[in-house]
Amino acid sequence: MFSRAALAILLGMSLLCAGCNKSNQTPEDAVRARWNQFMYSTLANDQDAAVEIIDPAVITRLGADQVRRRQKSFGNLLRAGRITKADLRIDSVTLGADGNTAVVKHSMRTKDGKWLEQVPYGSWVKVDKTWYMTPQ
Repeated sequence: MFSRAALAILLGMSLLCAGCNKSNQTPEDAVRARWNQFMYSTLANDQDAAVEIIDPAVITRLGADQVRRRQKSFGNLLRAGRITKADLRIDSVTLGADGNTAVVKHSMRTKDGKWLEQVPYGSWVKVDKTWYMTPQ
């Protein structure tokens, strides 16, 4: 049979793999992950990555170039305030009654260390099983 060490390794690996399975992810966790992708790509001045997280209906309505320009302006504003990943915090994710919309409440840390709740940048909508940001 297997030694205790081998069983412990197998158990540890199975627990790690269970954490990788996105089907076990709650809708709130999925929205959190997409919000983080959106904000981190915006901070990194990667408009292309940020635009991929924008609601396709918004891109159709405004055009990808216009959305990219808006993202660049938003990112410039964050960088001018010297906001980093460590200065961003999700306070709550609230799903709509239909389970296909969500609002993320978040805060930013000021330079004196205080957390200030921010007006949500937009809402979130699920399209074909993927969450997208709908900027306001």
